[in-house]
Amino acid sequence: MPSSPFDELQEEISSINSIYGDGTLCTEAPINSEEPDSFSICILSPPTLTIDPRIILRLLFPITYPLERPTVLDATTNGKGISSDRALELAKNVLEEVWIEGNVAVFDLVETLKVHKDFQTYSRRQIQKTYR
Repeated sequence: MPSSPFDELQEEISSINSIYGDGTLCTEAPINSEEPDSFSICILSPPTLTIDPRIILRLLFPITYPLERPTVLDATTNGKGISSDRALELAKNVLEEVWIEGNVAVFDLVETLKVHKDFQTYSRRQIQKTYR
C-alpha cells in the first residue's frame, strides 16, 4: 500500500511499463517529494502497436496525485495522420473524461486514446496502403 507522496505514481509507472513495455512511462527527472508543492513530469510514449501514429505526451503529476488530476503539458507526433496540436487536444479531453479522483489514470488514458477515431482512422489507412 502506498504510504508516501508519489508512491502511487511509482507503482503506476511500473505497471504501465510491464503492460506496454519498458520506457512507456518514465520520469523526466528524479521524483523529489521533499517540497510541499512538489510535482513530477513524466513522458508517456506508448508503442505504435498500441497507438498509431506514435504519440509522446509530457504529463505533470502533482504531489497529491491521484487525488488531483495530472496535466497534459504537450504532445508530439510523427506528423503522419494527426498533428501534435490535435493530439494534445485529444489527450487533454480524454484525460478529463477518464479522470476519477483518487484513481490512477494513465492506463485509461492510453486505452481510450488507442480506440479514439482519430487514431483508428489513421491506422485503417495504413493497413489499406499495406495490402493494396
